[in-house]
Amino acid sequence: MSVISTHFVRPGLFSVLATLIGAAVLHTPAMAQTSPQIASVLKRVAQANDFMPTQGAYARERAENIRARTLVLLKAEEKKAFGLDPAALAFANFRDHEHFYVVYIPGIQVDEHNIPTSSSSVVSEVHAIQEHWAALTKPALASVEAHTYLRFIFKAGSGVKLVYDQNTQTSVESARAAVSPVVLSIEAIRPASKPSADFMPSAFMYDFAIGNLFYSQFDRDLWEKDDTGKVVDDFRLNLKASTSRVVGITSPADAILVRSIQTSHNMGRAQTYNFVEDNCTNRLFELLDNSVTYGRGFERSILVNEIKVTIRNNIAQQLVLLKATLKEKGKDLPPSALAELSEMTEQQIATRLVSAAETSDEPKSFATWLPPFVRPHLAARQLIKASANP
Repeated sequence: MSVISTHFVRPGLFSVLATLIGAAVLHTPAMAQTSPQIASVLKRVAQANDFMPTQGAYARERAENIRARTLVLLKAEEKKAFGLDPAALAFANFRDHEHFYVVYIPGIQVDEHNIPTSSSSVVSEVHAIQEHWAALTKPALASVEAHTYLRFIFKAGSGVKLVYDQNTQTSVESARAAVSPVVLSIEAIRPASKPSADFMPSAFMYDFAIGNLFYSQFDRDLWEKDDTGKVVDDFRLNLKASTSRVVGITSPADAILVRSIQTSHNMGRAQTYNFVEDNCTNRLFELLDNSVTYGRGFERSILVNEIKVTIRNNIAQQLVLLKATLKEKGKDLPPSALAELSEMTEQQIATRLVSAAETSDEPKSFATWLPPFVRPHLAARQLIKASANP
């Protein structure tokens, strides 16, 4: 697998002009930077009054909103306040260079209820990225300590168009190039009182909220600039045999983008994160399944074979080590699917994982959606090639 370099697309003058001509902008007003209507929008989208899960360690505390905000789709009248066509797919809380922005995506149109009506195939590539965040420093846990997200690369001249800086409360020059690549990352959200709370072992409890965050690849790289121990697997999704499930959108790649935006808006930050039950990986596959169909449907036999390959790469042993790591931190696994593994031997774990993939009516069950099994699930959906010798 290859790791692609990430960068902003900076189109030339012709591409910029083409983008502006096709943009859903009514005008570029020298608007009062904080008109009453804009101030009202900024307050509505700030998510300053969101609370942490009621049953966790931070119950009744406010969730942080400095870094982790989900998208908020703008209403038709709100779009006009920013000089945007009501038919533009426009939303707040897109993050770039550590600022939040009101943005829109040229080439995608919506109705008065923000339901898509058309798109002009603005997305060139969709990648599933798996980051093994401590692979070089803790190789024994490389597969289980991982994060999965989507990267969208737009066609030349397309991208996320910045309109208004929510932090500085100023409008953005219309000639500024659209942002690409961008990231859809489903992440645990910490409390405002402890925005850098340790991920483990709280991730196995019900301490954190969860949100579908949407931001620039630049911000992802900036956030991880000191993370020298990670290894990245980059899976470019093959969508040739897929079709869109999103009404009004024909391009499968655009469908995944639009569904990502809709899901971020609809789910907000009101749900609870759990490493096994509601995490970056299982939510990502729910998103894919709700966005597109697959050429031959979901192929369970491929899932089983690929899981066997993954197990041969010592995944069962890594689950045992993860259990031991949690015990060292003074906490055991809570009641959950993974807790079933806690008293099993390595061989028993391997047998149980294969059995779950072979027999369950719900292929998303048990531990088969944990981060180690991204490759098996992508292959079972024919989004990447299956292993040559399973």
